[in-house]
Amino acid sequence: MREATSTGKPYTLALLDFQMPEMNGLELAHAIKSDSVISATRSVMLTSHGHLLRPAELQKFGIDPCVIKPIKQSRLFDCITDAVNRAADETSLPKNVALSAAGVPLGTSTALAKIRILLLE
Repeated sequence: MREATSTGKPYTLALLDFQMPEMNGLELAHAIKSDSVISATRSVMLTSHGHLLRPAELQKFGIDPCVIKPIKQSRLFDCITDAVNRAADETSLPKNVALSAAGVPLGTSTALAKIRILLLE
């Protein structure tokens, strides 16, 4: 993520799985938010039914929504769109992004076409 940022191609959003080897999703979300180089990256946490996080935990670790797996494609799409819109509120990205099924912004500026999503599973 640091390398992507240093080359001018930072990730806008990271989809994190709660259960990962070596470092769980909360630890990774905390590491992202604690690193000034990559802290602008938004995070969406995917978790199994038994690991739903409380709002205070989400806020503490800088996570936008936390969704339970398995997740329907439409719900994941809504989470991604909401997180990207929150990122737009904090940056110069246009608000109310409409994405195609392929995740490509519809009818938006070329700046928005640079949105990058990192999936960590």
